[in-house]
Amino acid sequence: MKNYNILSILFFACLTIISCKKDKEPITTDISGTHISVDDIKNYLPTHLLQKNASVVYKNSTGEEIVLQTTFTERTFNAEEQGKPYTYTQFFVRFSDTKNPNFSIELYGYGLYTSKFDVQKSIRAYLMPLNNGIGSIVSSEFKNGKALVRDIDTFMESVDGNGAVFNDVYIGKANDALAYSEIWLNSNEGITAFSDKNENLWTFVKFIN
Repeated sequence: MKNYNILSILFFACLTIISCKKDKEPITTDISGTHISVDDIKNYLPTHLLQKNASVVYKNSTGEEIVLQTTFTERTFNAEEQGKPYTYTQFFVRFSDTKNPNFSIELYGYGLYTSKFDVQKSIRAYLMPLNNGIGSIVSSEFKNGKALVRDIDTFMESVDGNGAVFNDVYIGKANDALAYSEIWLNSNEGITAFSDKNENLWTFVKFIN
């Protein structure tokens, strides 16, 4: 029995030592000089939004329509994580209303390294980002090019908006906003819907070539 107890103590002591060694091992991942591409998450969006210029039609509950103009740009940025330099690509889609120069929706796609040197890729859309905090944000995280549904996401497999049904929609809401408090994002339409300064919901109708 004593031999058994001694062996047990030695066994657990070895496990503790091995565990401590693993905990103390430095992170050896060298990301220096690497580049994070966003080609995989660009595939999440409709090709119309990836054109240099495009137009998108939205309507409200009364059937009134507006046409938003989109512009697509792509840039490479320098960054570093724990002193290790790397570069990443970011794409940017801006939605604007020629009749209301103060209105904007800004959609970004990018990838960054985390503190554990994992690559984290995201698509985020900001409704009225320059309006002193009035507006809303919606985002989707990606892994291996596929959109994730996290516990913090408001995600609807099917949702009705102004009589139309949209699928697999991420919904961003700013409950304390006085206006522009809601924006929807999905793969089929990109920006599926948004609310205006009067809290009217505008939903996607079509792309114009």
